[in-house]
Amino acid sequence: MPELNTSFKPWKEHVFVGASLGCLFIYEEMICSGLMLAETALSSVMYPLYCLIQAAAFLPLLVAPRIIGRAKPLPLSLASGLCMTAGAISAVTSAYGMPQPFALAFAGFLLAAVGPALLKPVILLRMAHFSLSTIKLIVFGAFLSRFLAMLLPMLLPASADVLVITLGPLAALLWVLSRRCTADTPPITVRVSIASSALVPVAAAFIILTVGCTALSPLSVDPSFSFVGSGPFGGVTGWVVTQSIAAVIICVLLFGIHDLVYAVAAKTVGTAAILAFVVFMGAGAIMVSWDVSLVALNLLMFIPLVALVDFASYAAFKAERVVVGYLFAYEVSVAAGSLLGLAETGLSPLFGTVTILGLALCCLVVIAVVWLATEKNMDRFFWGQPLGLKQMTPLQEQSAAELSPTEPASPPASDTRATAEAIAADCGLTARETDVLELLTRGRSATFIAEELCLSPNTVRTHVSRIYTKCGVHSKQELLTLAQSHEA
Repeated sequence: MPELNTSFKPWKEHVFVGASLGCLFIYEEMICSGLMLAETALSSVMYPLYCLIQAAAFLPLLVAPRIIGRAKPLPLSLASGLCMTAGAISAVTSAYGMPQPFALAFAGFLLAAVGPALLKPVILLRMAHFSLSTIKLIVFGAFLSRFLAMLLPMLLPASADVLVITLGPLAALLWVLSRRCTADTPPITVRVSIASSALVPVAAAFIILTVGCTALSPLSVDPSFSFVGSGPFGGVTGWVVTQSIAAVIICVLLFGIHDLVYAVAAKTVGTAAILAFVVFMGAGAIMVSWDVSLVALNLLMFIPLVALVDFASYAAFKAERVVVGYLFAYEVSVAAGSLLGLAETGLSPLFGTVTILGLALCCLVVIAVVWLATEKNMDRFFWGQPLGLKQMTPLQEQSAAELSPTEPASPPASDTRATAEAIAADCGLTARETDVLELLTRGRSATFIAEELCLSPNTVRTHVSRIYTKCGVHSKQELLTLAQSHEA
């Protein structure tokens, strides 16, 4: 057993990791709103090109996830910091109109995109060892930091140059400091086996919604958009209003719902996406549809981030593949949506706002919301068969082995009922809560528990919420670990 770092203070690590992630988000927004390639033929596709470069950087990590585990913190941070510094200098030089050869400008743009791609996966993987409540706070803090930092250049334009130059190396430095106060964390012993088929509808819904919302975003409709618009919510005011609305919705989803129900989050995002397309296709109100789609896009950026980091902490899939797979899918989806948005912009003068491409995107968004991002699919994705817990039938053992051949199930033991009753005695659970807990520790979804106990899904969620509160846990992983500790 390695000796624990006795000077370890969890809050310090959490603060450094959160600040590093926030700096990365701010840096990327500053770079993407810069003018690095404004005078070149690539200016119209600058944003999707940035996303594609990042996706290309994530691809080798997705194919060979061990690369992340073998990376040394200091060299990795140094490489990332140098890349972001070089990219920032190139961006500031371009912003002041200084002559710059195309090759040099593109090299700076390339480094500006690759720098965050080196650091972001390792930060998210570190967060997978935190509690779900801490993950929520860090992600919401990153959103607020990005919001305020993007507002500052609008009020003080000169501050953008300072931000873009300092935030890259600062993110790398904060990551190094977080590693210095990191304790040796015990390995996660309880994993949940998720059928690969459960991944398909959820991933497809995420990709379709991200593509659709990005296609209506200002960067897609007009890459030279400078926050100048008509209507009561045009310009800076419109941007502040949409970001504030997104902040409120994200806050409610993360902190207003005990044990964030991902199906509710999916419905919220889907409703916003459909509303954006209805306004765009029906009323032709491009500014309003942009506002609504921007809210949905913020939700698609930050809520899945919480969900996937949480998922990486207990799923039987390799955590590196979960995190990098999410980052890769998001960047590719945003790039595809941006390019489709550019195509839509070219078609709109000929056909108005109603085009075949717009109708196709609208139909895909509706399909994603109605048939893919359903409560049943979310349950199948986020709840599976726990590996390492007791009371598995032979059929369950065979199923678990098929779903996760690299992590075979532990030999079955006598009775999960005894484990549930032991927890109930310690935590003061009612008889019905004990019944729900027993099924939860077997990996049953909320839908299955509702049918098994003749309850409504909302009643089951209420029982689960009370179980979490009484047991002092905040996530599925903590609940499964607690059950394992009470095994007879």
